[in-house]
Amino acid sequence: MLLATVLALVGLTNHLFWDDEANTASYARNLLRFGRLTAWDGTNLVGYAYGGALGPDLGQELRVPALPAYVAALGMILFDGTSLKDLTFSGRIMFVVAGVLSVGLLAIWTRRYFGRRFPWYLPSLILAVSPAYLLYIRNCRYYALGVMFTLLVWMFWVPGVRRFHAARGRLFDSRSLLRYAGAAIAVLLLIGSHYLNAAAVLVTLPLFFFDRRFRQPRQYVLLGAIYAAALLYAGWILLTANPFAADYRATIDATLQSPQHATLWGRYAIRYATNFWWFLRDLGTHEFFPWCLVPVLVLPWLFRRLRGARRLSRRGGVLLAVVVANSALAAVLTPPDMGLGPTAEMRYVVPLIAVGSAVGGLAVVILWRLSRPMAAMALLLLVATNLLYPGFIAKRFDGTRLCWPPTLYRYVAEAFHDYPTGTEAMVDLLEQLPPGTTVRVFPGHMVYPAMFYVPKLHYCDQLSTSKKTNEELGPMPEYLFKERARPQVWLVPSPYVQQKLSELEDLAALDPGRTADSYTLKSTLPAYWQYTSKPEIPWHAFSRPTEDWYRLPFMSVLVLGGSPVQDHPALRHDPHDANTLYRMGLAFANTLQKDTARQWLQEALKINPKHVEAHYELGTLLLLEEQYGSAIKHLDTTLKLEPDHWGACLNIGKAYLAQGRNEQARQMFWRALEIKPELAIAHYNLGNIALREPGGPERAIVHYRKALEVNPRYVPAHVNWGILLFQQGKIDEAIAHYRAALRINPFHLQAHASLGMALQKRGDPDGARRHLQQALDRVPPDSVMGKQLQAALKEINGSS
Repeated sequence: MLLATVLALVGLTNHLFWDDEANTASYARNLLRFGRLTAWDGTNLVGYAYGGALGPDLGQELRVPALPAYVAALGMILFDGTSLKDLTFSGRIMFVVAGVLSVGLLAIWTRRYFGRRFPWYLPSLILAVSPAYLLYIRNCRYYALGVMFTLLVWMFWVPGVRRFHAARGRLFDSRSLLRYAGAAIAVLLLIGSHYLNAAAVLVTLPLFFFDRRFRQPRQYVLLGAIYAAALLYAGWILLTANPFAADYRATIDATLQSPQHATLWGRYAIRYATNFWWFLRDLGTHEFFPWCLVPVLVLPWLFRRLRGARRLSRRGGVLLAVVVANSALAAVLTPPDMGLGPTAEMRYVVPLIAVGSAVGGLAVVILWRLSRPMAAMALLLLVATNLLYPGFIAKRFDGTRLCWPPTLYRYVAEAFHDYPTGTEAMVDLLEQLPPGTTVRVFPGHMVYPAMFYVPKLHYCDQLSTSKKTNEELGPMPEYLFKERARPQVWLVPSPYVQQKLSELEDLAALDPGRTADSYTLKSTLPAYWQYTSKPEIPWHAFSRPTEDWYRLPFMSVLVLGGSPVQDHPALRHDPHDANTLYRMGLAFANTLQKDTARQWLQEALKINPKHVEAHYELGTLLLLEEQYGSAIKHLDTTLKLEPDHWGACLNIGKAYLAQGRNEQARQMFWRALEIKPELAIAHYNLGNIALREPGGPERAIVHYRKALEVNPRYVPAHVNWGILLFQQGKIDEAIAHYRAALRINPFHLQAHASLGMALQKRGDPDGARRHLQQALDRVPPDSVMGKQLQAALKEINGSS
């Protein structure tokens, strides 16, 4: 427990809350301020899903139990502070305490479940140094509570080392009554922490009856007491804060790309199967459960000298069944607005980290009886690497190698080497703005850290006009409504600026009484915009992302023309900093203002002629404008400054390809692949070069196949391969590739057009007509392709 305390506390305040943490912390602060749980504090609203997560009273979030907010509020009372770090510490500290106590509870439960001779300290040691566990219990969220109360229920549930019949069959003696009451209270606390964790415990408890010790009268009474308490509490929840009343406006079609011909139940089945597989896979990739040690549980039946461990192995088998059942239940209960991939929502099964530690400890004990050196090696690999999980099969966001350095080392290193996150850059900027400034943040969930740390501002887009609220709340401010808000400051990730501005123009076009607001790009924030401090190991950046971190998208700052903060000093950019000018150029490029972008990049190069990325982006802009000579000049300079810049190699190859210099283009694409072998687009372009040469189709297919091997979701390779197969008369194979492309991108123009042609060739006029029409809807009717599609549709309609 002491080791877990040290590891959990070191660097606890390095990063500010991410959105879910800030959500809990905001409720906790409102609880202390108003004496009740409420999302509305009179100025700002924690209105997830535009208020759909809330009831008409704008109180508790319906799908989230209340206990985590009370725990966070307790920390704020005990450790009051005003600085950002103080606020962060007070919100997280009590969850760290719960996580550390869980390490002790695991030791008690292990001793009772496996017996007195089992080294009860071993699973607790594994849990105490588990990076996955440490990351989760440091969050101001329900994770640590879910583990603690799950283990508490299990502790009361296990009969212990003595058989029940030794107690002379008394079902209601004082000791038994205390166990029943303790288990009932524990399950109530678990329900109050997280509904899905509680459901998992209630569903999996009967699995323990596979163990003969549990098939005793008292266990049946105890199970009845647990279920009775859970049912009574569930009834009260349904009456007071019904989670099924939450309206997230999510449909099954929007959350999973299912085959278009599948029925509703078929799409549910596909969604469930996909999520179930993700949970089983990610128990390993997120370092929850050591799958590679599961075969060790079979060894007692293979080696006579291990026969004495069969009882332990059976109990380990029950835990394995609990893991599988819990994963299956989580796949069923994952909300429709979650579970969108490409990984499972592992936050819902955090208690399984403790189960994984128990199974890992059991496997080490069995190996110890077989071979002590082998057991010592297994324990070392379990606590110091991710090889036995196996966590190495998942790519890591921060660009580090999959197996080395070990995750525990990276966790400790992060504690002593802080780095700025996008959330921190956003909060630093907003703190400087005057009170009452209206602010919109996109994506919407990223507003909650700003709302917690800088409550003096007015945050937009927390309600929809369709949301019904109680009359006693009175009229809500205009800035809360997504349809009416006119934010003075708008923070948008650079790749989405043009899209959001276009949506603003569309909104003005739909409302004759509203004029389109004019926003000016004022500055950018010097940090990657997306969350890097979330607890999921593959997505957690233990340091500043090492691979091309400066190329990652950042937050652009837009300011409403004529607003009081238009000329605020905090919103100005530094005209003497090359990195700032580079980011401004990139931001303007993302808004399709190419001339302005070019000017900013050129200004950046005047200050720093050796700015690698400014040369690269300027060359890329010139490539898009078909100024191939000038583009190659800047991209060549990029390669001189950074010889391993695969993006420059790729774009030089594209420029050579556009000029018809096929051999030089081929050399650059191969050079890009030497630097980054998983570059699907380079294989794709090599295939396109092959098409221009004798015997090209077969060699092109080889490259398209390689492109799909490194990236099965690379749509252009599917489409081009399908076109070649169609030309070779392999209609069914071509159709398979077109359909694969549309499963990945349902709106791909060429895939719809090509699939329509293929279906027409195969004699399916209805399918051909449907896909050709979808393609026609996406092109100007008077364009060359539009005319070709109209001719094809006319031919189909005429023949039918």
